[in-house]
Amino acid sequence: MKIGLMLVGEKGCHVLKHIIPKHNVTFVTSYNDNGTNSRSYHHIKEICNKEGIRFITHERGKGTPNIINDGVDLVFVVGWQYLIKGEIEKYIVFHDSYLPEFKGWAPTVNYLIEGNPYLAATAFKPSDEMDSGDIIHRLKKYIQYPMKIKDAIKIVSDIYVEIIEDIINYKMYNNPKPLPVSSEKETFCIWRDGDDYKINWEWSSEKIVRFIDAVGWPYDGAYCYIENTKVEVSHGIVVKKQIIDQQSHIGKVFSKTKNKATIICGSNLLEIDIKLTNLKNRIK
Repeated sequence: MKIGLMLVGEKGCHVLKHIIPKHNVTFVTSYNDNGTNSRSYHHIKEICNKEGIRFITHERGKGTPNIINDGVDLVFVVGWQYLIKGEIEKYIVFHDSYLPEFKGWAPTVNYLIEGNPYLAATAFKPSDEMDSGDIIHRLKKYIQYPMKIKDAIKIVSDIYVEIIEDIINYKMYNNPKPLPVSSEKETFCIWRDGDDYKINWEWSSEKIVRFIDAVGWPYDGAYCYIENTKVEVSHGIVVKKQIIDQQSHIGKVFSKTKNKATIICGSNLLEIDIKLTNLKNRIK
């Protein structure tokens, strides 16, 4: 069987490393994802050059490369953010949620922020509606917190590889039998930009810790403002104290040292590392 791969991001790079030794990969196409600090595009390209696999750089807005329709049996699509065209019966698209829940953008990040007990991935046939094609296969893996996003990406990537092996080994592509999901709850995730990495002190301190862990590397990381200075926050510790009329004091500094500050949140408090010496009484 000849396989084509449309790969983006850390998950795409992980899939490539695990698929190459076992299967006949005819081509790989990718593009540079500007939404993260990962160098996965360059790593994918380097692996293909080393293994002698044809590599195609996808140009944004140019549609799907014609090579995809040339002599391959299946095309696995991982991390792709653009419309795909061509012989769609060859495509199998991956999404890192247990569809139909968490359709849309950044589902793994949202799983972590919400404290979901598992991470998941789904393989489905593409359709005109977002993340709504016939589901071929889906798997979930239960996790424990705290969980950093880089570790969550590794877990989801492993699920991707397992799903690909199942699809090939059990020939799910020949006669796909869509899983019945009509009775399950459909939910959506909205895209995140730089403004969405700002800490919301009205959340519980537990949720803020999950948020900090969920938007760390390869993303830009959580932040807050102190005296109009943007400060990155990479670590948080929940502090449990009873505050009278807590909702009226959200964002205030409960205590501080030279390098740390404890902030009043929607519930409980959060200790964060702060290196600024001009810390006042409230953080934004």
